[in-house]
Amino acid sequence: MYKIGLKKSGKAGSLTIEGDFVVQHAGEFKEKVQNGLKRYERINLNFRNVERIDLSHLQLICSAYRTSAKLKRKFHIKEIPNIIDEALINTGLTNCGICETQKIGKCIFKQWREDE
Repeated sequence: MYKIGLKKSGKAGSLTIEGDFVVQHAGEFKEKVQNGLKRYERINLNFRNVERIDLSHLQLICSAYRTSAKLKRKFHIKEIPNIIDEALINTGLTNCGICETQKIGKCIFKQWREDE
């Protein structure tokens, strides 16, 4: 089961993901992120009971972060569950370096690790 919701939380948008975070739901995730970036200065991404995640969604999170930076908005991960952390390590995305080379700043996943 997959559930995604975007709601107002103060001046920010709260985007909550629940269940299977896999490619079949990529379009819905992308749509919610785009709507959120139009409406809010900051989006806080929250995970709840995530059972699976695939590479497509990890890449979409990276893309959402880079897009938000280009739009002068913030995209923040509140907390990464172990299942997502393991996927990041297994795919090598914790060391990709794209954000640094594009002068966006630190990788969103590296920021989360430092904020722990």
